[in-house]
Parts: sequence; C-alpha cells; structure tokens
Amino acid sequence: MAGPLALLTEWGAGDDRPVRYWIAGTDGACARLTRLGTATLPMEVLEDCGLRDFEGRSFPGWHRHMTFVAAAAAHRLLGQSPARLTAL
Repeated sequence: MAGPLALLTEWGAGDDRPVRYWIAGTDGACARLTRLGTATLPMEVLEDCGLRDFEGRSFPGWHRHMTFVAAAAAHRLLGQSPARLTAL
C-alpha cells in the first residue's frame, strides 16, 4: 500500500477505548469502500426502504427483513450521482 493510510476504529457502547481497529489506504477502492461503510443515510431513506414495516415476531424474520432494508438502502445510495458519493 503506497501513500497515506487511515486508522479506522469501532467503539462499543460505554467503552473507553476502541474495540476494533483497521488500517486503510486513503486513495482508490479502499477509500471508496470506507466512505460507503461509514456513510449515514437520513432516516427518511431508511423508512422509505421499509425500516419500520416488520410485523413478525421471530429474530430470523427480523434479521431477514433488516438485511433487505440494508440492501435497498445500499442500492439507493449507489444509485446516487458520483458527485454525491465523493462527498461522503
């Protein structure tokens, strides 16, 4: 990996230090994936994708529903213009 690197961390709720660390390049595909992985979507987008529409009672059903919501939100995000993606 040539060029500058970025240190990414994941913090758990109530933790006083990160629980996971990653080192990533700041250019090319790795940087784009990092931007997509850390992108936040407005709640309206998630609600439009069905976030609040689950009415079942099982965890596997909820998990499947949330997987589809995440896929729909990713599809919507990736359908944005390239200028929008570079702004993330």
